[in-house]
Amino acid sequence: MITLRTHSIVVCSLLLFYLMISFCFAQQNIRKRNFVIMKGRRILPSNTKIMTKIVQSYMACAALCSKQETCCYASHDSNTHRCDLDVSCCPQSEPLLGAIMFRILSVSLSCQSGWHKFGNNCYYISNVTKSWNDAEVTCKQNGSMLAEVKSSCENDFLKTKVNGSLEYWIGGTDIQNENLWIWSSSETKLTFFDWSPAQPNNYYGDQHCLEFNYKSAWNDKECALLRPFICEKSLLQ
Repeated sequence: MITLRTHSIVVCSLLLFYLMISFCFAQQNIRKRNFVIMKGRRILPSNTKIMTKIVQSYMACAALCSKQETCCYASHDSNTHRCDLDVSCCPQSEPLLGAIMFRILSVSLSCQSGWHKFGNNCYYISNVTKSWNDAEVTCKQNGSMLAEVKSSCENDFLKTKVNGSLEYWIGGTDIQNENLWIWSSSETKLTFFDWSPAQPNNYYGDQHCLEFNYKSAWNDKECALLRPFICEKSLLQ
C-alpha cells in the first residue's frame, strides 16, 4: 500500500515537473517573438491556414506559432483546445468566448528600396505598363509574383500606395475556367473579393485578368491591355 502510494506521488511529481517545464518553454518561445493579443476572437478556416492542432494552453499555441517561420497569426480556443496557425497577418476571424487571437509582430527585416512593407511581405508598385502576362513574367524575374491580395487589410494597404487614377494588374485570373478565379502563382482560389458593382462581367467574353483599383475596387479586364502592376514577395523567403 505504501509502495503504491509512493509510486503515485512520484508519478504526480514527474507530471507536475513536465507541465512546469512545458509552461516555461512556452513562455520562452513567446518572449523570443513578441505577440499582440486579442481576446474573444478566433481565426476562421481559409487557404492561408498553416495547421490546426490540439494543445492545452494558448502559450503552447503561441510556442507552436513561434516555431513556424511563416506563422503571423494564431488563435487558441480554451473550450476545445484547438490551436490554429495562419500565414496571413490579417486573417478572417469571428467572436468566440474563451478564445484568444495573437499576432506575431512583423519581422525586423526591411524591404529593398522602392518596395513597400506590409506584414511580412514587400510590394512593388510599377510605373511601367505591361500586359498581364508580361507583368507576371517581370515579377517572377525579380524574385516575386503578381500580388495576391488575400485580406481586406492587405487590400486597403495597397489602395494607399497606388495612384488613385490608375488601374493595376494583380495576380488573379479565370483564364482556365470562366468565373473560377484563382491566384496564378499559388494556384489557390480567391477567398477574399473586392469586386466593383456588377463585376466581374466578362464583357466581350475576353476579360480574364484581375484589375486592381478600378473605381477603387476590382474588375475583370482583357489580359492583353497595358497596365502598371503590383509585385509581391515574402520577407521570410
